[in-house]
Amino acid sequence: MRRCRWRLTLIATAVATWIGMAQAHQMIYDQDGYKLAVGIEGGLGGFAVGNVDTGAGNVNTDAPLDGPFPPSERRTTRDWFEGFIKPFAELETPFFDFGHTYALVSVVGALTRGNGDATSSLAPQGGRSTTSDAPQHAALEDAVIGWHSGDLFADSLGEDAIELSGGRQAFVLGDSFLIGAGVVNGFGRAAFYLQPAPRSTARRSSSSTCRRCAPSCSISKTEWTRT
Repeated sequence: MRRCRWRLTLIATAVATWIGMAQAHQMIYDQDGYKLAVGIEGGLGGFAVGNVDTGAGNVNTDAPLDGPFPPSERRTTRDWFEGFIKPFAELETPFFDFGHTYALVSVVGALTRGNGDATSSLAPQGGRSTTSDAPQHAALEDAVIGWHSGDLFADSLGEDAIELSGGRQAFVLGDSFLIGAGVVNGFGRAAFYLQPAPRSTARRSSSSTCRRCAPSCSISKTEWTRT
């Protein structure tokens, strides 16, 4: 069974924005506790900004680090588009009679084209676009293995009450106000304004979770769609 989600946003002031997101998820094997699923996520956004930084403008990514910059080196208008694609695969297997193990791997490719984003709050560099040099980047995103308890503690703690995992994985604390993304997009990684959709994992992390003890602390785990 496939799941597809789209989001469209249009803001018509000094900023015009169009963002489209899509996701497809397909279970290709599900038998005797063994599950294998593959999927892909993608996004594309187009942006046009006038009167950048209330008319002060911003400079290009490759401008010297030392300012000040005269008006002739600043752009007061920016228009660009950015996109990403993220294929992934998920595997779950029984772990003898002690819950299940799972694995998730994904890759993200992203790019920005046009004359760069209108970011203007990167102190101490001042108003500087992060993507005016049209960056593109592809790299491993998720690479995580883990174990969850299944019915092992179902009578006392509930199903899947305990989970252990390690590797490159997304980690969210509460509503993600303090901790919710492991990387910042832009610059060489491209796709500044689509974050955190393309990338959210910390390079090295481990997690142990008891859902009854800490229900607001969780990692991004394998989510299976049953056919």
